[in-house]
Amino acid sequence: MKFINKLRKNSEEVFGKTFKRYSKKEITEFIQPFKTRFKKNKINPKKTFKGKSVLDYGCGNGRGALFMAINGAKDLHAMDISKINTYKTRKTLNQFNYKIKTYQSPAEKSPFKDNAFDFVWCNGVIMHTHTPSKVISEIFRVLKPGGQSWIYVYGSDGIWWNIIYKLRKNLKKYKESMIINCLQDLGYQNRFIAEYLDDWKVMNLRTYKAKIFENSMKELGGNKIKKLRRGVKYDTSEKLFNTGNKILFGEGDLRYLVSKSSDKKYSKKRLLKFTKKLNINHHKDHKNFIKYSKIIDSIISNCNNSAKKKIYVSAKIQFMLRKLLNQNTFNEKKFYKFVRSLKNDKFLSK
Repeated sequence: MKFINKLRKNSEEVFGKTFKRYSKKEITEFIQPFKTRFKKNKINPKKTFKGKSVLDYGCGNGRGALFMAINGAKDLHAMDISKINTYKTRKTLNQFNYKIKTYQSPAEKSPFKDNAFDFVWCNGVIMHTHTPSKVISEIFRVLKPGGQSWIYVYGSDGIWWNIIYKLRKNLKKYKESMIINCLQDLGYQNRFIAEYLDDWKVMNLRTYKAKIFENSMKELGGNKIKKLRRGVKYDTSEKLFNTGNKILFGEGDLRYLVSKSSDKKYSKKRLLKFTKKLNINHHKDHKNFIKYSKIIDSIISNCNNSAKKKIYVSAKIQFMLRKLLNQNTFNEKKFYKFVRSLKNDKFLSK
């Protein structure tokens, strides 16, 4: 259980301490992308959730549970390894006049009976866990036969992950609380602080090849796997859909609506096979992005080992990357020019 305790502590620091800061207004804004993604992928949320018994699996601040509740889910449950997150989820739902039962538990071993829920929501969780294959098996175990799950994991490769893994490496030695305080001092909003902590300091940060992940879901209990190819402007899946450029956008964000197979049973042999495939990171750096690595190294060397300057630079780079991805057309030349300009940023000379 040592690894679970370590993962729980990391989750409290990375997610708990950032998610608990969200106001009611920020939570409302935080569920807007779900509305857009459902609409663009022609999924009716009312039809999907109305009257259903649902579980938010790795609930964070409860936005998934809230989205399901707003769309008619009646029997609400949520689970997270972080005690702070279970408290925040109850608070979030209460703010919107919904009741929810919450449970603190690692994702690999949920406290629920077999075939307990009509729908399981698991958004951005699996790739952060200790054993992803066990988590997928658990999701299908607690789903009723024919029940559905929303599953989102990071797709591998592309400019986003080439940059994120570089920033992550440069900030490895700094504590989460120090980074949070620094980002606050620099004036970043809660949503950006949460995003940056997620990418920079979460213990496990895996990205996946779509075919391997889809096959894993199929073999571990899923069928009728619908890949959601559309999203909000900054989603790499949306960029990939519009351009087909896999060098820039990699596999894209991997979002799925999956049904539970009625004829497949849990198999330890099958679980072991996919444990090896899902416990590794599928990302590969691309030669096109080596230039960024060199420039970032040069900028970091100018920070004179100042934690605040390194965090400042990293946040500026990630903020601009997200901003440009949120445009109709991603302008890589503009991004490259911006990163180069940071070598002469006045903040670094203070």
